[in-house]
Amino acid sequence: MKKLHYLSVMCMAAALCLTACKGKEEATTEEGQTEQTEQTQEEQAVTATANSEELEANYSVCPFCLQDKGKVDENGEPVTVERKWICGSSAGASRIADWVLYTQDSRFNFNTDGWHFVGKDIVNADETYKIADRSVYEEMSSFCTIFTEKYTKPAVVEDYVHVAYSRLYSLLDEPPFEVSGIKLLGNQHDYNTPELKEYAGNASLESEHIQSSFYLNEWVTVSLPAELKSKGISIVVMPHQPNYDNVTLDETLLSKAAANVTPELNAESGMLQAEFYVNMDAPVGLYDILIVSNSKPIYRFTTIMSPAKE
Repeated sequence: MKKLHYLSVMCMAAALCLTACKGKEEATTEEGQTEQTEQTQEEQAVTATANSEELEANYSVCPFCLQDKGKVDENGEPVTVERKWICGSSAGASRIADWVLYTQDSRFNFNTDGWHFVGKDIVNADETYKIADRSVYEEMSSFCTIFTEKYTKPAVVEDYVHVAYSRLYSLLDEPPFEVSGIKLLGNQHDYNTPELKEYAGNASLESEHIQSSFYLNEWVTVSLPAELKSKGISIVVMPHQPNYDNVTLDETLLSKAAANVTPELNAESGMLQAEFYVNMDAPVGLYDILIVSNSKPIYRFTTIMSPAKE
């Protein structure tokens, strides 16, 4: 598996995208933690813009067009405002529903309108507008239009938990061993929809379609191919960072880990498995699950940890 460099051109939906999307996943600058403060929406927008400029050195930060409170112009075309999203990296979202979860991380707080889930609906901060159903699960692209419409909260809100999926990334051009797939399952998720039943019940491991959204304080089971047992790997969970170039997980770095476990062979499943959780007092946001060998991160899978489930 070759290391994947995601330049901004991957966001391209039109020639405009060549200048709109900047940065790549793997680069060598430190990413600061944005201080969380109470702000007006205008202040949040300014902060998000500044944050976007800082992140462009490390990620593909791309624009999308968000319809402004369902408005249309004299030609019936949507009136839009520009918002940002990260695409083409382990921290990137592909659908607006995933974007709502991923932007809980204060370092990627492009969600200046306060979009959140109410049942299956994605609504703004004051719950007066929703993302139109046709836009919720469409694949995003640079300058794509996300449509909105008026929202009236139903008398009974349907119970719904959105689950995001991502993929496994190699951190090296020539990793010392291949990982054919991985699976993550959480003990606070009910796998009761057709899609989730299929995901949870499938015994095979995947590299492209892996659950990436969990809760703080939720036990997460990581399953890997049994043949990795001979590689002496460990699973280390770290707060997300843009790259791991020349990183050795020494005692100092490991002291910052949310978890550090050695997977063991599960006789029943025939897979190598490990369990971990991220403490409920830890920050909400993105965490990297690292497959480590000889203190070197070889692969990474990035998850979003939402507030602990009540």
